Order: sequence, then C-alpha cells, then structure tokens
Amino acid sequence: MLQFDLSGRRALVTGSTQGIGYAIASCLAEHGAEVYVHCSRDTEKAQRIAREIEEKTSAAVHSIAVDLGDADAAQRLFAMTGDVDILVCNASVQVRRAWDEITLDEYDTQMNVNLRSSLCLMQTYIPGMQKRGWGRVLNVGSVQQAKPHAQMAVYAASKCALASLTENVARQTAA
Repeated sequence: MLQFDLSGRRALVTGSTQGIGYAIASCLAEHGAEVYVHCSRDTEKAQRIAREIEEKTSAAVHSIAVDLGDADAAQRLFAMTGDVDILVCNASVQVRRAWDEITLDEYDTQMNVNLRSSLCLMQTYIPGMQKRGWGRVLNVGSVQQAKPHAQMAVYAASKCALASLTENVARQTAA
C-alpha cells in the first residue's frame, strides 16, 4: 500500500540518471507520478534509465537532455515538459581542486549549474504551481554545507547559497 498517491502529478528531476536523482525519480514514479528523467548530455543513458523506471513502476517516464549550465536551460526544459507539479533540482557539478587553483570557468560552471539553474527553474515552474494551487520544490543540498571538503570550496559555497535561496523563496511562495 502506498503512503501517498501522486497519480496525475508530473515531476521533473534534474540529474536523475544516477545516485540521489535516480532514487528520487524512481520513488516518484512508484507513487504514480509521471516523471521526466533529466541528464545534461548522455541521451542514451537517460532513455535507458527512463525505460528501466517505467518498466519497474508502470508510470509514464520520459527522458530529456539539457545542459543546466546554459543560460536558457530552464526555458528549454519547460518547452519539453510544460508545467510540472513537482520540481526536484538535484543536478550539480563538483570540481575538486584547491581554492587557489580554481579557474574562473570552473567557478562559473559550478555556480551556474548548482545555483543559477535552480533559481531559473523555480522562476519558470513555480508560477504554474501557484496558479494551480499545488506544487512542491525540492532543492538537494549537500553535506558540504556543514562539513566542506578541503578541495571543494566553490561546490560547498554553491550549496550554502542554494540553501539560503531555497529558504528565501519558500518564505515568499509557500502558504
């Protein structure tokens, strides 16, 4: 027996071809949600994972590929998914390097994927949730927020910023 029923709900889970994102996408599908499995580039892997989850759960599962580092990623994802009821911002980029060796490109990539894309995704999807009177947003943090790895300064900073952004947006949007 299901603890909760997500039948009729649609979910987008970024970075869901492995790890935490895969587990979240699978769980949402197991509870009846139609799920969009997302990856940045490997469309074949995303298609394989979507089929695997679909066969395991009988839910409708789709695969989509968009690089969240691109400035227009949120709009491109929305063009593929339309409104969703559940948005899970799970995708992230980690660059392991000493703080004084991090390049500006590595900084930009981590901040764009780990923080900017979550803001843009929330700006894109939350208005529809508000209009329909129901929606959920989950931004996945990291242990790095509390116990940063010595060679992951920018990743840890991006996750701390994401936690702050999430709390602020929740205060503005949640009933």
